[in-house]
Amino acid sequence: MNSAIIVAAGQGTRFGGNLAKQYQPLAGKPLLCHTLNAVCACKTIDTVVLVVADAERDYCRTHVLPHVTAACDIHMASGGAERQASVLNGLAAVGGGADDVVLIHDGVRPFVTCDLMNACLTGLADADGCMAAIPAADTLAAVTPDHVADRIVDRNGVWQVQTPQAFRYGVIVEAHRTAVTRGWRVTDDASLLLRLGKKVRVVTGSSGNIKITTPDDMALAQALAEVL
Repeated sequence: MNSAIIVAAGQGTRFGGNLAKQYQPLAGKPLLCHTLNAVCACKTIDTVVLVVADAERDYCRTHVLPHVTAACDIHMASGGAERQASVLNGLAAVGGGADDVVLIHDGVRPFVTCDLMNACLTGLADADGCMAAIPAADTLAAVTPDHVADRIVDRNGVWQVQTPQAFRYGVIVEAHRTAVTRGWRVTDDASLLLRLGKKVRVVTGSSGNIKITTPDDMALAQALAEVL
């Protein structure tokens, strides 16, 4: 079975405003609706777990799920204090066998494609995990906490990590449980596998697979929604 976990429990403090960024309007409906429709339209995904804050479950039922037009089996799970805890809650809601596959995706990446999801699933053939990423295009600088440039980082071989990321269920559950035991804190799931010495394959993502973090990102998303 192939399951997808959509992580949408964050409060988006960098975005500002009273409405979390995943519920901000994009092309006439909440941003999260676009992400759910994209994932649900992919026929290789059997079921979807949407991880949201408990206080927003009713909002999702009345303002988000009615706009999901793609036929899909969607369940909700409770968000945690941070992303890592939210993913672990989503994994518990998925259940399943060790060899089942789970795809983890950010709820605020609304332009994910089925081709990219399938590429991540295919990448598991010879790896413990597979993530989408794009080669770094800009010059990269290491910067001190007081905003002074320390050095220029060689961008050769450096890629910007995206979601979706795909894993065998048993492997990613083990990684998250180990993280809890050892107190690891990371910002994406593939990082946990790398800490355990597991093999993570990389497939080429897309510059259009943007993550909505700031109002400027939303302005770009509005422009992309008009042409896609």
